[in-house]
Amino acid sequence: MEKLKHCLILILCVLFSLYAGGCLHAQNASESYGIHVVQQGQTLYSIAKSYFLSVDDVLEANKGLDKSNIKTGQSIKIPLTVRNSSLFEGKNKKQIVSEEINTDALFPAKNKNKSKTDATLNKNRRLKVAMLLPLFYENIDELAFNQYNIDERRAGKYKCFSYIGFYEGARIALDNLEKQGYNVSLYVFDSGEDDTNKVNKALQYPQMKEMDMIVPLVFKNSFNLISKFSGQNAIPLINPMSQNDDILSNKYVFKIQPDAMALSSSLIKYIEQKQSSSHILVIFDDKTVPMQVVNYWKEMLPKITDKWTILNYRKSAGKIKNYISKTGSTFVVNLINKTNEKENKAYAQSLINTLLQTQGNITLFADYSWMEFTSNDYKKLQDLNFHFAMGYYNDYTNPNFANFVKQYRDNFKTDPDRIYASIGYDIMSYFIPLAAQKGGLLTENPEMKDGKHMINRYRFYRKDSSCGWQNRNTTIYKIEDYKIKSEWNY
Repeated sequence: MEKLKHCLILILCVLFSLYAGGCLHAQNASESYGIHVVQQGQTLYSIAKSYFLSVDDVLEANKGLDKSNIKTGQSIKIPLTVRNSSLFEGKNKKQIVSEEINTDALFPAKNKNKSKTDATLNKNRRLKVAMLLPLFYENIDELAFNQYNIDERRAGKYKCFSYIGFYEGARIALDNLEKQGYNVSLYVFDSGEDDTNKVNKALQYPQMKEMDMIVPLVFKNSFNLISKFSGQNAIPLINPMSQNDDILSNKYVFKIQPDAMALSSSLIKYIEQKQSSSHILVIFDDKTVPMQVVNYWKEMLPKITDKWTILNYRKSAGKIKNYISKTGSTFVVNLINKTNEKENKAYAQSLINTLLQTQGNITLFADYSWMEFTSNDYKKLQDLNFHFAMGYYNDYTNPNFANFVKQYRDNFKTDPDRIYASIGYDIMSYFIPLAAQKGGLLTENPEMKDGKHMINRYRFYRKDSSCGWQNRNTTIYKIEDYKIKSEWNY
């Protein structure tokens, strides 16, 4: 717990100390230290504890220091944190400038020997990656957790930790890649909460135009600024979270989250392979579901089955029971996802109860969020053989995710969040080798066959050469024995 706490505070402290530049450079940056002069009878353990650090923290800041042989009068560098900075108050505090920071500075790797056996010529080229995400380092003074309330981090009490999992997942991937011989400089910028002033300041950073890729976990207005910069400077831009297809107008954009059309395409394939004998009932609402999606279903269903119905819930909700098969199975596809959460909960409850009353052999496909509604207990969902599709889900039956969780626990002493950490991990695992292999051709053909360590694979598609790339990889999950299991991937 103590190591995790220090690690997270260290990240934010470094960012805070670089306020004027707004950037953390993982390879060449300045770091603040206090200087402790060893007193008679002191051990490295007692010194570290007096500054709220671990012995490993102090050793990391003092390369070559022998922890079993420190001497009275010896000077030792003490990494400054929120908790210990006040102990110096101007004395013995120094700014160590231009000291190379090991790429493992945020957490120590167990094996620092890089493997050379699988290194290629392209791996030797140093890749520069800019990451922008809301770190809220101006709120760093709010941090007040210890081993007794560490779970408050996960409860969302501190804004500083809302998105830090994305960085942590990316850092694990970079650590693995560096051991394989890849050479990466990661620049981290605090974008604030859709703060366009901070984003503009980051884009003016002298080396920004030299980046091999930009990875922004930001909101709409900030992303629009970054996208314009990306297009002007021909820099690949990876968007982790947006489902808005408008961002694909920039041909350098890679959109990670599958959109409604991608999910529908995957679901059509799933029905063709897994539900071909079922009657297919598609439920939509002409006020909330794009007609492009509805028309796609009308076009594709006749090609895979002759037993299908598309029903407008707003006009024909009372007729649903008429389309549930009395003798066979019915696969119900719900396309409705109301923007108002209260209305969405009420609609989900109504549809579930209606389907349960039919007592038919039903498989219900709907949005993942339905499992999070307290009014929908798992028994009802299991009785309806509930299925959902996601580009990302923390599936512990996936061996790659299980391995990632182990690494995450080893480094941060907690479990990853529901989505950001694994996305950060996969983006780096995929795009760093791809950029090393293809260089400037990355945006022409982003296919990479060797993604064996990824949690979720990517399957990119674009309409034409003037558009960005859309990931269409989707996994379909189901509830079985009150557990969520992956059933199919496309």
